[in-house]
Amino acid sequence: MKIREWVGAFGRGTDARPAEPVPAAAPAPATAARAGDEEAALSERLAVLAALWGDGFTGPGGEEEVLRLAKPLGLSASTSLLHLGAGLGGGSRAIARSSGAYVSGYELDPALAREATLAAQKAGLGKRAAVEALDPGHPAIRQGYFHHALAQEALWPLADKQAVLAGMVEAVKPGGQLMLTDLVRGEDDADDAAWSAWAVLERAAPHLGTERQIGRAMLGHGLDIRVVEDVTQRHVTQALTGWMNRVSILRRTRPTPRQAARLVREAELWLRRCRLMQEGRMRMLRWHA
Repeated sequence: MKIREWVGAFGRGTDARPAEPVPAAAPAPATAARAGDEEAALSERLAVLAALWGDGFTGPGGEEEVLRLAKPLGLSASTSLLHLGAGLGGGSRAIARSSGAYVSGYELDPALAREATLAAQKAGLGKRAAVEALDPGHPAIRQGYFHHALAQEALWPLADKQAVLAGMVEAVKPGGQLMLTDLVRGEDDADDAAWSAWAVLERAAPHLGTERQIGRAMLGHGLDIRVVEDVTQRHVTQALTGWMNRVSILRRTRPTPRQAARLVREAELWLRRCRLMQEGRMRMLRWHA
């Protein structure tokens, strides 16, 4: 199935449309009704993510990808791992279960961090795969504590990446390893309508660096970069596989109009992200340092 068919597959026979961007406004007074609406919206969002990427995951690849990234770190029951960009905690729990390591996850979205904490407690991994919300301006991460670190798409939402990168490096013991995946843009690629249409749909306002900028920042913090790998094609393939599987299910079980609207918005996001990748304007890189 071609990427563009995702949107049509969800919207046919419904009034679903991609969500239009809404200008930022001052927060309204908290009310029980508003809190209930936000909770319902979060529940619907998490249901869509789970159906696409697997329970506890917010992006392509799911458990298979996070275990692939963690494998070179040689984790065991006697090691600890700092996991940035933990999302709903599915990756942290998968690593803890498979290796026995103690995993401390950190997530920029407080709502996702709360859900991850509840899921870890329910799975009996409250201490071994805990997830906390991270303040990117003042990341409170214990220094010199972790054997290794894994960061999954934790930098591209940050306009200033230095504090988080420094906090991550300082948290790892001397001689430890760092595995990082992140979105980057072309060195001279300028913003245009395609970038803007993608950016407004993402989970956070994007601030993509370039391969050169990220590399220089890592070297500036004393890291010895051993591997830089372009994993864009794998990322796109994983995204396509997740959507094709979901479309197959939807052919048997039609979503409600509200569910379809959320699916259409998510499909539009991945349509635009994958298009930028296929055009070579955006890439997913893996650093091992």
